[in-house]
Amino acid sequence: MIHCIVKKELLPSIRNDEKFINAIQLSRVLSSLRYNLIIYARIDKEANVSLNVKLNNFLNQAALLCEGVRKLNELEATLKELKSFQENIDKIEKIFHELEDDRSFLKNVLCRVRNKIVFHFDRSVTKEIFEEIIYECTKQQKDVIFASGKTDLVKDMTFDLADNIDINYILKFVNDKKESASEKFKTMVKELLRLSGLFCAILEDLIGELIKDYCELKEED
Repeated sequence: MIHCIVKKELLPSIRNDEKFINAIQLSRVLSSLRYNLIIYARIDKEANVSLNVKLNNFLNQAALLCEGVRKLNELEATLKELKSFQENIDKIEKIFHELEDDRSFLKNVLCRVRNKIVFHFDRSVTKEIFEEIIYECTKQQKDVIFASGKTDLVKDMTFDLADNIDINYILKFVNDKKESASEKFKTMVKELLRLSGLFCAILEDLIGELIKDYCELKEED
């Protein structure tokens, strides 16, 4: 196994080193995004994974990506002189522009997930979408399903009403009104994966440059 270790002689002085702290901060963002993508890749291959699980994986990745871009934007002043930052400047500026553009997928969808669903469980979202669900179910004489399960095992239980509120809320902000709900969701997942891959590649470049003077490779059996 190969380890990337912090050089021992630097340990006494590195604790307050801004450059290395920034590397750790960005690696926290990168690891969260990467681990969630690993989970997505695994559940996407399993035929019996419910759509509810895939939905919540999507919501978590959306919120993490929004927060990660916000963190990079916050650190821009201390990173912009890096060679890797300048080499990725076109991509970074495009992402930062999307963070400010109310019509962009990042701001309009992903950051809305962060602000209203994943991190804050916004009450107004619950009330607004629940009222719409009541109206539709009453009109069509359908049951409002709060939760369900194929078995009595925890892994088979889904909170259908909560999940329906989340997905119905976020679908409101997908521009293409001609697509069905399932097609809109697939489009969102595809765009999220594309943007996640782009952002993770930028972080890898930045982290690699930030740690190069502080770390070394060590191989162990």
